[in-house]
Amino acid sequence: IKEAYPKMRVLADAKIMDGGALECRYLCEAGADVVTVLAVSDNATIGEVIECAHGYGREVLVDLMSVTDICARSRELVEMGADYIAVHTAFDVQKLGRTPLGDLSELVSAIDPARAAVAGGVKQETIAAYAALHPGIVIAGAALYGAADIRQAVIDMKEALT
Repeated sequence: IKEAYPKMRVLADAKIMDGGALECRYLCEAGADVVTVLAVSDNATIGEVIECAHGYGREVLVDLMSVTDICARSRELVEMGADYIAVHTAFDVQKLGRTPLGDLSELVSAIDPARAAVAGGVKQETIAAYAALHPGIVIAGAALYGAADIRQAVIDMKEALT
């Protein structure tokens, strides 16, 4: 992707949980600009990912999936050097009717909203509610790749964010 679109920012959503430096090195050398690691991982693993990514001039997004104390853990991760912290509602949890909106509200109260990210159930019809909280990154998956016209869905969502 990076070779075809060198100006595009590539986020490798690997959700690293073990082998932090090894996994991170592979992703950075493959062209990732941002690498993800799970917040439930040991701090040693998260630290390895942060050190490795920063060594390549890349950034780290820590995914809070399954973290219960969003405020405390996000502050700790920022202190460790994480560039972005993401609230993320798992697909299986979304099927139960949960969205990441409440978690995002909690996150932006704990850290600089520009460092906050949101994923998991972001859709065209809900994007305005997320945008109102001013996260630095909004990740939309199924709403885009499941759209009949992916390009138009991306354009519509981008317009809703601006």
